[in-house]
Parts: sequence; structure tokens; C-alpha cells
Amino acid sequence: MAESGKLREAAADRADAAIVDQGRPGGALSRQLWDVEFALTVTDNAFQRWIVRCMAAAGCEGLSAVDVMVLHAINRRAPSRNVSDITLLLGIEDSRPVSYAIKKLESKGLVQSRRRGKEKIFSATAEGAALCERYIKVRERFLVDRLDLSSRDREALEQAFRILMKVSSAYGHAARAVIT
Repeated sequence: MAESGKLREAAADRADAAIVDQGRPGGALSRQLWDVEFALTVTDNAFQRWIVRCMAAAGCEGLSAVDVMVLHAINRRAPSRNVSDITLLLGIEDSRPVSYAIKKLESKGLVQSRRRGKEKIFSATAEGAALCERYIKVRERFLVDRLDLSSRDREALEQAFRILMKVSSAYGHAARAVIT
């Protein structure tokens, strides 16, 4: 009985591989990039689902993935920045989702604004910063602690970061070039 289950599982794996292999265009590099694009799509969906649920577990339900990323950007990566800076940092082309997220975060008391000259800049409130800290604790417990990474794996993660940033830059340049 267990062996027939393994056979069915192996057949399902082969079927999944066949689906992934269908429609891969171009030469070798193009096919590799196609595979990366597919993996990024699946990863992005899983990541967005994760950050929304992690934030809910940290004590704040009802935030979208963009809301969560904007809060973290304001809290850690871009404190005292304006909407344009946050939009650029997150690689979002249109500032409207960032502006909407900030309004939502302000209404929840997680972000505050002040004027610096003509600029409106944003920072996390004490409540917003505390929520981000709780998020980090949930993240550590349910994600980081479960990753059993060797030092070699950690080096690979560093390399993956560098490669993904290069690929992101190339996509950004290509997106701008294709519309000109």
C-alpha cells in the first residue's frame, strides 16, 4: 500500500515537472530566466501570504502585503522619508499604493507624519515600532528558527540577494526601455 502511494507521488512529481517545462521559450539563458520568473511568481505569492499572516499573528489583522512592507520600510529602512523615497525604496512604480498604505497605517496609529519644509515625511509611532518588533519575533519563531541553514547555505542566500538585486535592476531598465 505504501509503495503504491510512493508511485502515485512520483507520477505526480513527473506531471508537475512536465507542466513547468511546457512553454519555456528561447535559448538556454532565456529558459533559465523563464524558470527564475516562474519561481519568483510562486515565491512572491507565498511571501505576500506569509507577511500578511505574520503581521496578523503579531497583533494587527487587516493589513495588505504592501501595507506591511511600507510599515517596515518606514520603521527600519526609510525613517523620516517622504512618499517618493518609500516608493523608490520598495521598487513600486506608482506612488498611489504607498500613499494609500500610509493613510491606512496612520489611521491605525502605526505611522505619523510631520512637515519638513514643504515635504511631508513619515515615521513609525511607538505602537508601529512595537508591532514591527513583535512581527520580527513571530518571524524568528515560525520562519528563521525552522530554517536549518549551513554556513554554505547562508553564503548562497547572500549570493541570491546580490543576484536578485541585479535581476531586479535589469527588469527595471527593461521595463523603462520597452515603453520608450
